[in-house]
Amino acid sequence: MLLNEKGYYIAVLALGLYSAISLQKTLRDRSEGIPTTNMYYLISWVALGLSIALIAIGLMNAGSLSLSEKGFYMMAFTMSLFAAVTIQKNTRDEAQIRTLTAPTITASNEDSAKIVHQKPRESDAGKSLFGAVKSRMEGSD
Repeated sequence: MLLNEKGYYIAVLALGLYSAISLQKTLRDRSEGIPTTNMYYLISWVALGLSIALIAIGLMNAGSLSLSEKGFYMMAFTMSLFAAVTIQKNTRDEAQIRTLTAPTITASNEDSAKIVHQKPRESDAGKSLFGAVKSRMEGSD
């Protein structure tokens, strides 16, 4: 495989990873009520579709690769997209859980401070993780 072919596959992989992460973030933001623009949402879908089309066209036209190598590269591309979305989702979930379970410091008098862990509220039941954090932030104002 020539160096320019390797560069092509790396560029398409980078486009695919970025677009998959952007699309996943946009979908999650929309489901949690965070405003997102329709243009960004559309661009994310187009970029993901374009990257899949480019990798498929590139592999179909790669005459020097056997069918098993083409399948390997396509599966590696697909698994990379899945891994990037999974890592992004888990990182975001972990950050939200840390926000929910962070201890608060309350001062009962001037000489001492007491650390209290936040307990889940009854009103948070059934809400998304972001919704629970948002309602707690609004309630503390």
